[in-house]
Amino acid sequence: MGRADFYKKGQWDVICDVCGMKFHSGDLKQRWDGLMTCKEDWNIRQPQDFVRGILDRQWVPWSRPDTTPTFVPILNQFLEDTDGNPIFDTYDAPILATS
Repeated sequence: MGRADFYKKGQWDVICDVCGMKFHSGDLKQRWDGLMTCKEDWNIRQPQDFVRGILDRQWVPWSRPDTTPTFVPILNQFLEDTDGNPIFDTYDAPILATS
């Protein structure tokens, strides 16, 4: 004799989807994931499933394009040997010419 081994008018025998025990149809309840479970296996949905993110606006409302400064001269004059090849220092970096 189990939990559902007796006659109950208007109900039928069903199996709990979680524990596999036999119950009457009125003793089972549908869980949030669609499973029909007994009261021992029934639980509410995790409240963290309903948390939604908040928009964090991290862009600027307007901006200007980046331009090269006109007041900075770009000089790439390196010391050269007699053949026109740049002269390198001991760290293999070209040596800049100074005036």
